[in-house]
Amino acid sequence: MRKKGLVIFFLALLATPSVYAKDICTTYLTPTQSYVSLMKNGDLLQQRDDSLRRRRLILKNGGLCTSTCGINVLHALLKILERHLIKPAAVYLELMLEYIKLEHGVDGRKGLTFEQLRTGIRFLANGIHLPIQMTIEPYKLTHQLVAAHDEILLVMLVDEDSHVVVLTGQDDAMTEVFFSDPISPNEMQTVPTSMFREYVKEVMRIRFNLDFRE
Repeated sequence: MRKKGLVIFFLALLATPSVYAKDICTTYLTPTQSYVSLMKNGDLLQQRDDSLRRRRLILKNGGLCTSTCGINVLHALLKILERHLIKPAAVYLELMLEYIKLEHGVDGRKGLTFEQLRTGIRFLANGIHLPIQMTIEPYKLTHQLVAAHDEILLVMLVDEDSHVVVLTGQDDAMTEVFFSDPISPNEMQTVPTSMFREYVKEVMRIRFNLDFRE
């Protein structure tokens, strides 16, 4: 009963007017282009932002990179629909972590797997009427770092620790990778493709369903 009550409470906080993708005018940005647009405007949430600190979401040895990337991607997808987050991004991140805790019994402030993030994103997407599909691919099986026009990619990098970034593209020669790091998400990062690939563990593809445009 407590779980059901909390879910209803979360959905009430997320509530937006009954406007669905098929009912509104849209831009023709791809998910990646929309993300980069937010980046250029300085609108992406930073994983050490004071708004997260005030909500006690930042732990000394915590890890909000995965959840922060997830919220920023949802923000970019809303922008395609000419909509915006109706509450501060930190509110959505906190609600997502609370829901993931209910479903998986984990403290998301310490870090999330892509499977756990998928649970949280699906919950938020349903609450704000975003038509998306998500797949998780072990990188060794795919070796694909190219997003389709209707996709945006989250990439899990592994060295001594895990870290998640949002892929924003590659140069024409495929020699450099461009990405957004949640530590400084509004700055474009660039590294050689060969170096980047060495640390890729998993890729999460978030596909935005554009069928309503047809």
